[in-house]
Amino acid sequence: MEIYIIRHTLPDVPSGMCYGQTDIPLADSFSDELNTLKTKLPHHFDHVYTSPLKRCSTLAEEFSIKPIKRDELMELNFGSWEMKYWDDIGKENISQWAEDYINGNPPEGEKLKDMYNRATDLLEEIISENNNEVLIVTHSGIIRCLWAYINKMSLKELFSINVEFNEVYKITINNGDRTISKTN
Repeated sequence: MEIYIIRHTLPDVPSGMCYGQTDIPLADSFSDELNTLKTKLPHHFDHVYTSPLKRCSTLAEEFSIKPIKRDELMELNFGSWEMKYWDDIGKENISQWAEDYINGNPPEGEKLKDMYNRATDLLEEIISENNNEVLIVTHSGIIRCLWAYINKMSLKELFSINVEFNEVYKITINNGDRTISKTN
């Protein structure tokens, strides 16, 4: 089984903005980015799963007429920080959260460990369906969680994983062994 995972294309949002679960549009470069992605992926998938946010679902619809929208694939909910510039949130607030970002949460937001649990539970569900090729269109936080899960990494190492827009990852499952790699 092969599970391809894509981080959505470039969103149309100012640099330095916190936008986790806010539904924002895609940049004008979408068509060009899509054409590049299509050269890196198989032409058929048994199922396509996507975050319901437009920046993912718009891309997923290019690979399936009816992608399966799953809330488990949404980015971390940053609560009252959403659509604020990181600089305006303040270093003190960010530092306070960063002290224990695994178990702590931004005001009215989500704990990282909760995002990790929802992402990995969904991955196990998808694996249990035993398809040949699956596509997941999601966000950097989810990809980091899946990378850490497959590689048995501590959540403390999560932000050492660099995930760019349009990057393609592949989980390969062969005789019970699981590996994850970047395909770019």
